[in-house]
Amino acid sequence: MHQQLYGEDNRSEIVVEGAVLDCTLGLRTGELSTLEQGYDDIDGKKIANRLDIGEECIPCFGKCSKLTALNAGQPKDCIPNLVQIPWIQVATRNWVREERALLKKALHFVQWVV
Repeated sequence: MHQQLYGEDNRSEIVVEGAVLDCTLGLRTGELSTLEQGYDDIDGKKIANRLDIGEECIPCFGKCSKLTALNAGQPKDCIPNLVQIPWIQVATRNWVREERALLKKALHFVQWVV
């Protein structure tokens, strides 16, 4: 079953598995993974939704500039402590697995683990 993507949530703004993620404090990017779903895709890639959160979906971003500063300048690895709240700024009209689809402008927040 495929959804028709329309309206303000146009196809080019929908996020799919493998999308490049970055953190304003991290020193490298990572790829988004989606939770198992198997039926909504764009060009064979699973569409992400606002509940694709947690360590299984969001990767480590390498060394963390905030944690390095808190660690007397010694490089410290990013250890995401992902707040289990959904992504924000998500689709208003398109749904995947009974949740709103993820858009390129979406944001997610983490807290630092020292």
